[in-house]
Amino acid sequence: MKHMNSPSATLPTVRPAIPWRTIYHVLLRRSWLISACVILAGFAGVAYLARTPKIYAATTAIQVEQSETKVINIQSVTPEDSSTAELLKTIEQNFMSKDLLLRVVKSSGLANDARFLPDGVKAPVSDDLLTGLMSRAVSVKLRRGSRLIDITAQHTNPVVAQLIAQTIVKEYLRQEFEQRVAMSRMANEFLVDEANRLKAKVETSERAVQEYREKNDAGSLEDKQNITVETLKEINSRYTDARGTRLKLEAEYAQAESLRDGPVENLLAIPSVAASPLVAESKKMLADKQVELATLAHRYRSEHPKFIAAESQLRELKTELDSRARKAVSILQTEYAAALSTEKSFQGALTAQQKQALELNRISIPYNTLMRDVASDQAMYEAVLKRLKETEVAKGLDTSNIRVVESASVPRVPVSPVAWQVLAMSLLTGSVLGVGMVTLLHLLDSSMRTVDDAENTLGVTAWAAIPDNAKPKTGESSLVLLEQSQAAAAEAFRTLRTSLALRSPDDARVFLFTSAVPAEGKSFCSANTAIAFAQLGLKTLLIDADLRRPSLAKIFGCAPRSAGFAEHLDKAALLDELLVPTPVPGLHLLTAGASVHNPAELLNHVKLAEFFRHPLLQGFDRIVIDSAPVNAVSDTLNLVEFAHSVCLILRANKTPKRALLRAREELRAAGAQTIGLIVNRLPKSAGAGYYYYYSAGTYGNEGVYGAKKVVAA
Repeated sequence: MKHMNSPSATLPTVRPAIPWRTIYHVLLRRSWLISACVILAGFAGVAYLARTPKIYAATTAIQVEQSETKVINIQSVTPEDSSTAELLKTIEQNFMSKDLLLRVVKSSGLANDARFLPDGVKAPVSDDLLTGLMSRAVSVKLRRGSRLIDITAQHTNPVVAQLIAQTIVKEYLRQEFEQRVAMSRMANEFLVDEANRLKAKVETSERAVQEYREKNDAGSLEDKQNITVETLKEINSRYTDARGTRLKLEAEYAQAESLRDGPVENLLAIPSVAASPLVAESKKMLADKQVELATLAHRYRSEHPKFIAAESQLRELKTELDSRARKAVSILQTEYAAALSTEKSFQGALTAQQKQALELNRISIPYNTLMRDVASDQAMYEAVLKRLKETEVAKGLDTSNIRVVESASVPRVPVSPVAWQVLAMSLLTGSVLGVGMVTLLHLLDSSMRTVDDAENTLGVTAWAAIPDNAKPKTGESSLVLLEQSQAAAAEAFRTLRTSLALRSPDDARVFLFTSAVPAEGKSFCSANTAIAFAQLGLKTLLIDADLRRPSLAKIFGCAPRSAGFAEHLDKAALLDELLVPTPVPGLHLLTAGASVHNPAELLNHVKLAEFFRHPLLQGFDRIVIDSAPVNAVSDTLNLVEFAHSVCLILRANKTPKRALLRAREELRAAGAQTIGLIVNRLPKSAGAGYYYYYSAGTYGNEGVYGAKKVVAA
């Protein structure tokens, strides 16, 4: 048969990311501690509620208007934009000012009220103490996204809380009004002084204007300036026209002079010559005669007297036109001279008028300056007078941008402490504390808690897990296979018997039971394992090799310290005389024997080798040896080489990991062929790590799965 286990064999393990089931069972195992912490925390919460005074809160809600409510439309002396977040925050902080809080205490009479003062403190008290009490009692908060401000007062007396919440708003409005009145009074005084100063300044300015008028004879300066300006405009217009006429005649005269001796047609092309009355008349007469001659040419021949007379008259008209055109040049010269004279006349008048205007401007510059000063001073004086009248009216008006939207009422229900919150916090704190303590104990506990834990730590396969209910009660036998054959513990030992057969070498006969430290249950396990072999029909020998603290004799009801294994090794008795039959058919017991002083020397290699070669032992199918703890003494290490399999007993939730690791190394160093774990006294509520007794599971109290109940007669 192939070996299922070896000293170096390890089991593959699959660890979850978070061992939720392990955590659950750790908490479940010490749920009593968590419950105790929760109960204690609950009592602490109840005690806190009983001892803590109840706090009542009264709240007054105010609204900050975007603009002040005005009885009349008069601008404030210090206007502010009430819609800005900075102003809203400023108003919120002003409600917590020390001056306002002190006003509230004194105006409401709380400074001498025993309901407001702390226990043991009697009036009168300092202002600092009163301000401190109020600052702790009052809280102001701006509602987000609105212009509403909540002023909340908290106190153990609900009436006092309401009084504070109402009074603080009243005193704030009163303080604000007093500040406004004081500001208006200061502004009024300033405006009166400023009005008197401006009045005197206006009088001085007007006196300076009058003196200037008298000095410069400028009584009607404005009229003179107007007349001069109008005359200047008219002369300038006429001068411009005369100059244009002169330039036109000058050009035409020069052209006519150059054409005087040339053809008359060139002279007639000059507009002034052509426009001469005589020339125009001759041109008309010539045109008429030409028409008449053209008519006669259709009627008569050129030799006809009428035609000849007409031609003669036409020549005379042309001669007359030529004469008149040349005389028009002389007339044009006369007109040009007249136009030039007119231009010079207007130019002289314009120059004289400009000098007069400049003189008036020179006089009007300082005059206008003085008049502007008078107008400016007058305007400022009138503005100050208007503002002065407004402040006189506004001084008696109570204008404010604060409006109470919800007045504080007497609170009926305390806001602190809130019973359910305190209890919930207490229970939560107790739960956290309990879980923390359980976790701490779990981390400090270095024992093996589960089968998986043992296998993963030691790298050794667990052959069986013995349930915790296998521990015998006082007066009961430890032989569960005889007394409780249907119990889960009995089935666990049958499972161990099968595991030893499957996992040990094919010729395995000798099984050594040991533990790392004392009180692990090795004698209990070895005795029941031997019974399990015997019940299978195998001739079995159970040897108590723990010469220091033997216990098998007591378990099987034999005489304590009777001759046994020690006497045989010391050659004081024969083996066949020392074997004790047991109530189990096929099972014999070799007790430890009398107490010896040198068990280590007695269990030496030579004597043990001779013992295991004894012919009598060869007749047994199975030999189960109960030995001393490995870490306590070295006796067991001498027995290891004679055992085919070593069963290392550990007690769940008790045996330290370091002790088990050391015991494993000691056994391997001693030459142990096969080592297997037996987890003893395993809690039934353990979970996945304790699957070795799932055959019993929740049925353990009623017996092994499928077993029939035994009804008492």
